Amino acid sequence: MSHKKGIMNLPKFNEDIINEIKSNLRVLEHPEVNNFIKLEKIYNESKKINEFLASYFSCHCGCYYCCKNDVLVTRFEAEYISWKTGLKVTDKPFSFRNNNYCPFLKDKICSIYEHRPLICRTYHVFGNPENCKVNYENGIGKYVEQYGTEIGMYGNTIFSEFARFIFFVNENMFNGIRKDIRNFF
Repeated sequence: MSHKKGIMNLPKFNEDIINEIKSNLRVLEHPEVNNFIKLEKIYNESKKINEFLASYFSCHCGCYYCCKNDVLVTRFEAEYISWKTGLKVTDKPFSFRNNNYCPFLKDKICSIYEHRPLICRTYHVFGNPENCKVNYENGIGKYVEQYGTEIGMYGNTIFSEFARFIFFVNENMFNGIRKDIRNFF
């Protein structure tokens, strides 16, 4: 579980961080532990990675341009959000290229920040955050160098392993259902 120096020229993760995460996530091996508790543990461990990565990216509190992007989440994660917030999960048809902000964006701040899905935890950009704005009339935005996307294997092997666990549980509990967060809430 290490990150190799690559295209984005990020340093390797500190072995102490990796060992601490491995130790803290031993709970994933126990079938008697509720999967939502396991997901919460994964989310808590993702904070360590994000603290390590924070100085390399331009993303910051109050920057909300990516909150207008489609946010593809698993039904498992939607049910977790429901469990933590008390909001009911709906079953709207799948949609994409949504031209509205995430339903959890309130006053330019994520209202479910502690319970946000994995993609919201892994997605980061280099450069000017203004470049993240997209003209939704023509779907054109400026080029941004992205980190943490599914197509980019979530940026590092730790995040990839977190995603693998989430997809595995989602497949077994919810038949692999994935939709935009707006389709669930």
